[in-house]
Amino acid sequence: MYYEYQDNNLFWKNTDLVEMVTLIEKELERDYSYTGPFYLYHKDILLHRLSYFQHSGIREKSNKPEFFYSVKSLSNVSILKIIGDNPLFGMDIVSGGELFRAKVADISPERIVFAGVGKTFPEIRNALEYGIKAFHVESLEELESISRIARSMGKKAGVALRMNPDVSANTHAYISTGKEENKFGIPVYEFSSALEILHNSSSLALVGMQAHIGSQILDVEPYKKTLEILMPMASQIPEELKTTFEYISIGGGFGIDYEHPLANDPDAKEFPVQSLLAYLEGVKKEFPYRIILEPGRFISAYSGLLLTHATYNKFKKDYRITITDSGMSELIRPALYQAFHPILPLVRNGRVQIPHDIVGPICETGDFFLKKYPVYPINPGDRLAIAHSGAYSASMSSNYNSRPMVPEYLLENNSFRIIRKPQTLEDMIKSETSLL
Repeated sequence: MYYEYQDNNLFWKNTDLVEMVTLIEKELERDYSYTGPFYLYHKDILLHRLSYFQHSGIREKSNKPEFFYSVKSLSNVSILKIIGDNPLFGMDIVSGGELFRAKVADISPERIVFAGVGKTFPEIRNALEYGIKAFHVESLEELESISRIARSMGKKAGVALRMNPDVSANTHAYISTGKEENKFGIPVYEFSSALEILHNSSSLALVGMQAHIGSQILDVEPYKKTLEILMPMASQIPEELKTTFEYISIGGGFGIDYEHPLANDPDAKEFPVQSLLAYLEGVKKEFPYRIILEPGRFISAYSGLLLTHATYNKFKKDYRITITDSGMSELIRPALYQAFHPILPLVRNGRVQIPHDIVGPICETGDFFLKKYPVYPINPGDRLAIAHSGAYSASMSSNYNSRPMVPEYLLENNSFRIIRKPQTLEDMIKSETSLL
């Protein structure tokens, strides 16, 4: 998807990565004395992914957002501003820090919903002060806390009940969120108790219901099952609470194809979002409320790559270990979820692929990207694109092993600009040394 080789050089949606990366590396060395890995995002791909939702049949004439982008997948403020320019999209946040990013990106409060199981009292107060659209509430105790805080501030809080429908997403256990044993959402059997809290509170307004059942889902059926549970529950809401009720959200988690990076690969498969939208259009004809979605990875994953450099090879009997200058501090998904990311040399060397373990420099055995991966021979100094790294890469990066955060660049209009400077060693320990 989006990658192809032309005369052995890697192109990314018509961008010659050899040429572009060379220019970026020259700028980094000249302006920042930096020679390491970096994230690179492609605006044209980001806009293309947004366009999948542009002609949705569930769009309302009110111009309210029909989709709330999951900020946690890729949270750079420059990216949020691009997505925020699309009137169909708002922001789905899970922390006070993401609220701050949304503010800096000039996202208006009525286009923000706040999810997450552990909202703190300061986070709730700040979100109420800003006037966000709704809290997606995940427990009865949280609902009561929001009620108390809103009452003390003289405000009315919009809330949507995040229900746990006990629906399997058939995905990795660590990214399943809709089963009864997961920490997320209000169990269906507590729905009546939630309605009672809402009925007795003058500082809460029920604006919706929500469910999010997991990530990297490739099938429409789990979403249909979720709606089949939520829609009858919505019909049980008392009339006095329905006056502010606007929407049901069935979350996000739409999967992409990590295994087939090359353009026009007939085996490529990703979540059939158009099938879901067509299904929802049919549902909408018989359902009086808006149905909204919260995509994240589906928009951001293909839009980014992690550019890394081979530093050393170790030669084993029947394979190589190639050590790179990036690791789990820049892309933790393989270590955390056993996730697969294709790795493409910017220049193909030779004609025969041989197995490589492609690993990072972190002092952890789990710090690897791929095992026994067939690729054209990699030599020290070669540049590698770790594909589909737009989602949950930079946003999950860390300073582990005291490695500074790496820069981020954006490709747009056949040019590039830096959107996060490389963190210096001094930056990394500034909050510590200031206390000495």
